[in-house]
Amino acid sequence: MKASEFIKIWIGFYKQIIINNPQCLASYNLNKDWTNFILGSKRSEQNDSPLGNFITNSTELIYRKEDGLVDLALAEKGCFKGISTMESPDGTCQRGEIRLENSFYPPVYEILIEHENNVLSCWQEMVKLTYFRAKLKVLITYNWDVDHKSNYAYVFDVLVQNFKDIIQQANEKLKESDDTEYLLIIGQLDSNKSLQWHFTHLTNTSIVSYDKNQKITCA
Repeated sequence: MKASEFIKIWIGFYKQIIINNPQCLASYNLNKDWTNFILGSKRSEQNDSPLGNFITNSTELIYRKEDGLVDLALAEKGCFKGISTMESPDGTCQRGEIRLENSFYPPVYEILIEHENNVLSCWQEMVKLTYFRAKLKVLITYNWDVDHKSNYAYVFDVLVQNFKDIIQQANEKLKESDDTEYLLIIGQLDSNKSLQWHFTHLTNTSIVSYDKNQKITCA
């Protein structure tokens, strides 16, 4: 999946699922509750994720929450094949092929998603995403609410530059596929308490698209 496709899915998820949930926006500043509305409870399982369910209903992908160290992993159906087991000394395990059809062991991740409420520590999730192989890696985080002090526009520049620098430094050590894409999604409540989304598309070499003055309001 390309970053441009994921943006459309995210906007659809916000409009159809989040806005229509009367409790959801009321929990925006309650980190655990808000994360649960997005990803579901923090358990390693292949169900009970609002975003995961929305994506799988829109595509042919499957998902797993908390897959290893990743908040949400999505992949095409299918697992590794031809992995052999060996006969154990006590005879409890016989020689044969390990069957993975009902497990989540995809040959490659289609999408990896990290969700971080705390803008001060989201750089850690940027670093984490560079460690994994996937066709699309997504970080969702949040700027401080617009208030009487500031609109905190500078934060967008800092986050984008941090992500760009982290990706480039990782690729200087070990280059990943040129087809790999990154997507940074930043939410912010404006002065009217309307939640807006900013999108930045990156690759392992450059920022493809970013305009801090462009805001998409999904009201």
